[in-house]
Amino acid sequence: MLSESPTFEARRGPRTAVIGAGAIGSTLGGLLAKTGRDVTLIARGDHLAALRQSGLVLEGPDGADNVPVNATDDPAAVGPCDVAVFAVKAHQLADAAEMARPLLAPDTIVVCAINGLPWWYFRGHGGPQEGLRLNSVDPDHRIMAALGGQPNVGCVVYCAAERPAPGHARYGGRARFILGAPETGARPAVDRAVEALAVPGVEAPVIDDIRQAVWIKLWGNAVLNPVTALTGATVGEAASSAEFAPVMQALFEEVADVFTALGIAAEQTAQARIAGAARLTGHKSSMLQDIEAGRPIELDEMVAVIVELAERLGVPAPQFTTVLELLRLKVARQ
Repeated sequence: MLSESPTFEARRGPRTAVIGAGAIGSTLGGLLAKTGRDVTLIARGDHLAALRQSGLVLEGPDGADNVPVNATDDPAAVGPCDVAVFAVKAHQLADAAEMARPLLAPDTIVVCAINGLPWWYFRGHGGPQEGLRLNSVDPDHRIMAALGGQPNVGCVVYCAAERPAPGHARYGGRARFILGAPETGARPAVDRAVEALAVPGVEAPVIDDIRQAVWIKLWGNAVLNPVTALTGATVGEAASSAEFAPVMQALFEEVADVFTALGIAAEQTAQARIAGAARLTGHKSSMLQDIEAGRPIELDEMVAVIVELAERLGVPAPQFTTVLELLRLKVARQ
C-alpha cells in the first residue's frame, strides 16, 4: 500500500532543482519531496507525463510511497534556484547545462552527480596539471562556459537505483551523495549543498579530499564497466573469472598508475578491488545495461579519459588502450 507525502504547499527548505529524472535523479527528487523539501524535477516524455498525472512511486526497502512532485520540462517556468543538481549521464551534461541556464542565478550552487572524471577536476587542483582541460571530458568547453561561473560542489554518488517504469523509481535503501570543495573557498557552497540534500534517506557526508573519492569510484567504473559491456558478464562474473584474472589485474594497475602520477594514492591494492567486485554476483554495470538497451554509453568520460590522461602523463596503458578500442568498435557496430 502506498503512503502519502506532503503536498506542494507544505514544502520548505532551499529551492532545489534536479536536472535529469532518471533512476538517480528521480530517487533524489522523490526523497527530497517526501521529506517536504522545495524541489522540482526537470523531466521529459512519458516519465514527465506520469509524474504530473500521478506523482512519483518511490519504492525502497521499506515499501513504496506515492510522492507528489513538482515536475516540468521547462526550466524557464521554474526560474533561479538555490541549488541545481545535475543527475544526468556524463555525455549529456553539456546539453543539460545549457538547457538549465534559467535555473542558475550567480549564486546558485551547482552539484554534478555524474559518473566519470568531472569537468572541474583540474580547477583548483594546485598541481602541475592545474587548469588542464581534457578533450574526453569537455571537448568544446561547453560545460565550462555554462557552469564555470557558478559556485560548484564536488559530488560522488553511490545509489543503487532503477526506473522500472514511467513515474516509478526503485532504490536499494542507500542514497549516498559524498560532497566536497573542489576549490579553495568553496566550503560555504558545500555547506549550502548539505543543507539542501541532507534529508532522511539521503546521506550527504562532507570529505576533505573530494578528488580521492572521485578516484575510488572511477577506478572501479573505468575497468568494470567496459569489461562487462564487452563480455556481457555481470560484475561478479568478470571479476571472479580465473581465465581473465591477469587482464583484470593489469587493467586495474594501469588505471592506478595514472592516478598515482596525479598524486592520488590508492587505498586498496588491485587484488582487493577485484575481490570486492567479485562479490557483486548478480550486478550488471550501468554500461552493460546501456549496451543491452541500445543507449549511448559514457565512453569518453569514463574510459577514454584514462587513455588521454595516460598519454598526457607519459604513463603506459597498453591493456586499457586496447579495451577502449574494442569498446569503440562494439559501439560503432550497434
